Amino acid sequence: MSQRLLGFDYGRKRIGVASGQLVTATASALETVRVFRQGPDWQRISQLVAQWQPQRMVLGISRHADGTDSPLTPQIRKFAAELTQRYGCDVEMIDEYLSSSEARMLLQDGGAATEGEHLDALAAQLILQSWIDQQVRRDD
Repeated sequence: MSQRLLGFDYGRKRIGVASGQLVTATASALETVRVFRQGPDWQRISQLVAQWQPQRMVLGISRHADGTDSPLTPQIRKFAAELTQRYGCDVEMIDEYLSSSEARMLLQDGGAATEGEHLDALAAQLILQSWIDQQVRRDD
């Protein structure tokens, strides 16, 4: 149950990253990784994986309100496959519908800026926390 986790909120320009543990049932925003023209900053992602040594990764998958794939969904699936290939770690996908909107509202309520790196990392935290909460409910 002490499984370490990394969560990701994939975007075209930035990828929010969060860490979490099942033993504490909590997730925390870490940082935002840039996406360059040639793809994600794999060097930075590799550093985070080495630092946190996750047993599992959780990735938000972008869908429309009706459950159909969004234009970003194929890129997210490609990113998930690349995570699995590079790190040999299980990658689970969870619906991220409205995670960025929820993160924006939380930042506004706290008086913080609502764009950029804080937003993406907080969205990753919300995605990972949602997955953790599902696991805790399932195990009860």
